[in-house]
Amino acid sequence: MCDGECDNPTSPKYNHLIYTPGGVNLSTNTLSMDAIYPSTNWEEFNCHNVYGTKYTELIYNALAQSNQRPLLLASSTFASSGIYAGHWAGNNQGDWDSL
Repeated sequence: MCDGECDNPTSPKYNHLIYTPGGVNLSTNTLSMDAIYPSTNWEEFNCHNVYGTKYTELIYNALAQSNQRPLLLASSTFASSGIYAGHWAGNNQGDWDSL
């Protein structure tokens, strides 16, 4: 983990995984994967999208109290988030290469 701004963020522990999306370092454009959350001692690698999922759950429950059926799309999802929202894959192009 780097201290402050990093030109080339690295997480040696997570650099040699079998699958990395896009074939790039998982720490590219985000927090280092070996960062530790002080309040829980969890690594970023294990809980990267938990915040987005918990926020989606909160919104879903608030909308459900209004006796309306909630329809939510979320781009930051984690295991079990499909209970509360659909996953939005981003601004993909309408061609076969983006599928």
